Amino acid sequence: MSIDTVRPVSERDFFLWYPLFSRHAGGTDEAPVSDRIAVQLWQWLTTDAEAIQGRLLLGEDGDVRAVAHVRSVPVTTTATRSLVIDDLFAADPADTAATIALFDAVTTEARDGGYTTVRWQDDVAELGDAGELVEDLWRELPL
Repeated sequence: MSIDTVRPVSERDFFLWYPLFSRHAGGTDEAPVSDRIAVQLWQWLTTDAEAIQGRLLLGEDGDVRAVAHVRSVPVTTTATRSLVIDDLFAADPADTAATIALFDAVTTEARDGGYTTVRWQDDVAELGDAGELVEDLWRELPL
């Protein structure tokens, strides 16, 4: 049984994060995502200047199994906050366990942080095999 760890991204994680992000954002080995896009997003993820944050699911070997980009948004009609998952993707699209484990960790973090809902912004088709599991259940999850 493997032990996974979920933690925020840090500046030292760029080369763990970038290959997964590039593939998720439509890049290929021959034509990766532009440096401008990758550097700008990385700056947002690793500074407090923007509301977006990154989370990594690491396997016991230290390899990244999944990545999430999340942000806090106000819900004006209830004067509460919602945690929005903008991106959630696994290193191996068939690794539904990694996708679900990271989603569960983000949801727990939101609940513990006083958020009232978790909302899904991403196209669930990008989750590979896990997409069917989250389509209806997790579009918006009250906490």
